[in-house]
Order: sequence, then C-alpha cells, then structure tokens
Amino acid sequence: MTSYPVNFDPHPTVPGAVVHDAAGDRDETNFAPLFNVKWNVNDDVMAYATISKGFKGGGYDFLSPFPQASADDVFEFDKEQVLAYEVGAKMSLLDGAAEMNIAIFRSEFEDLQVSALAPGGVINFFVDNAAEATSQGVEIDTRWQVTDRLFSALSIAYLDSAFDKFDNAACYALQTTGCVNGAQDLGGTDLQFAPDISANLHAEYVWPISNSLEGLAALDVSYTDEYSLASDGDPLMMQDSFAKLDARFALRSADGNWEIALLGKNLTDEETTAWGNDVVNAGPFLGTYFIILDRLRTFAIQGTYRF
Repeated sequence: MTSYPVNFDPHPTVPGAVVHDAAGDRDETNFAPLFNVKWNVNDDVMAYATISKGFKGGGYDFLSPFPQASADDVFEFDKEQVLAYEVGAKMSLLDGAAEMNIAIFRSEFEDLQVSALAPGGVINFFVDNAAEATSQGVEIDTRWQVTDRLFSALSIAYLDSAFDKFDNAACYALQTTGCVNGAQDLGGTDLQFAPDISANLHAEYVWPISNSLEGLAALDVSYTDEYSLASDGDPLMMQDSFAKLDARFALRSADGNWEIALLGKNLTDEETTAWGNDVVNAGPFLGTYFIILDRLRTFAIQGTYRF
C-alpha cells in the first residue's frame, strides 16, 4: 500500500489556479492466468489456442483538470483489465522454403485507460477510464525464400476495434449533436489508431559483385487504412488511408563482417499525422486543431562493422 500526498501551488501565470491538498492510497490484487494448448498436426503444421487475462494497474494523475478537490479520489483512475482469446496456426510450406502464420484474436477490455483532453480552458491531457471496449481481428504473415538470392515477406491484418460502452466521454470542440453537459456517448465508435486494414510487402535481392563483395536491394511497401486520431471521436480528426514506400541499397562483405547502406524512408513523401487533437475550450483557440506530422521523405547512410 502506497500513499501519494500532493500539494499544488498555483502557477502565477495561470488565472484561476487552485491549490489542492490531496492524499490517497491504492491496494490492488489481480489474478492473471494464461491457458495455452498446442497441437502438432503434422511435421509442417502447428495449431494453438490461448486464453489469458491481464491487467494494467490504476493510479493517480495529478494533471486531472477538475478544480474540486473535496474528494481524495478526484485524481484517481482505476485499473484496466482484459480477457484475451487467440487461435491460430503456424505452417511450413514448400519444403521449408516458405512459412505462413495465421492468428484470429479477440480482446475484451474493462475500464480501458484512455488519454482524455481536459475541459475548462487548458490544453492538458489526463488519464481516464472508458467503460468497455473490444478489439478483434485476423493477422496473416508469410515469408518465402523464392531463390537463393530473392526473399519476400507479406503481412496483412484486419482489425475491428471499438468502444462497447463509453457514455461519459468528453465532447469534441464545438460539438452540438450528442453533447450533453460536456459529455457524450462514444459507444460503438472506433478506438484511436485502429485502422481496419493494414498490410506490408517486403522484397530483397542479393547478388554477388566479387568473391568478397555482394550487393543488396530491398523495398518495403506499406498500406494503412483510415483511422481516428482523437480520443473524443472528432470526425475532423481522421487520418486518411495511405501507402508508403521505403528502400535500402547496401554494399557488404560476403562474410557479413561489414556493410554500408543508403536508406530512403517514405519515398513517396506522404504527409501523415502521428498524433493530433482539437482544442476544446481555450479562449481564442477554441475549435482549433494541433497535430504532429510523421517524418516526410528522409535519407540516411548506415554503416555496420562486426567484430
């Protein structure tokens, strides 16, 4: 059991800052079992099934926006729990030259911990608990050594991830429909950063240059479906679907002791958002948006020496 005394002194540049004197303690126990069954169908196929339970501990977030400190638990958030199911298979194909893995999964969350934007005129995030959420889908990945020189890999995933119940979520900026007393019901809406479809294709080719040197060329093409950026379900905070291309060209010793490579990331120069949110209530900034972009087209030189 741990006590967390805290004393907040008002910052002189923040009008209306409030002094808090809060203390609390948490005592948590959790049973997190895992059951796993494997079946070797034959020498090339293994099937499995897993059921597991997990949790993430609760705690205190002293960035909580609420000025009323009459209750000690005003800064407290609860633990998150998840019950997860997975079935799948791992297969060796083409006399070992290829592999394929398939997984079907479902995770049921209770008191999911989310990052919420504070109301009340400050740009500040705090940890809150959503009620219930479910994430389920299918993942398939393959690897194929096509020839001694050519290798390829493909992965694709389908994800259905949404709040089952979240009836006290913060409203987004300038929201009218569905916003009652600063709260909305996000039940049935997608979770953040949860695209329905994502995929990646990798191919690399190695060729001899001399008895001691070889070259390598590798390409990666990735696709990501549209997804929500904001925790409050703002329909304007959506990242459109996109595809990106990466490449790598290397010169290396045949024995693998050293390598020098030229790398190119996001060669198509796609503008995508890593994170963003709306400003809910901050004076003249009300209804504006702020985002952090992913890196645009970049190049790098990489050197490796092994000894």
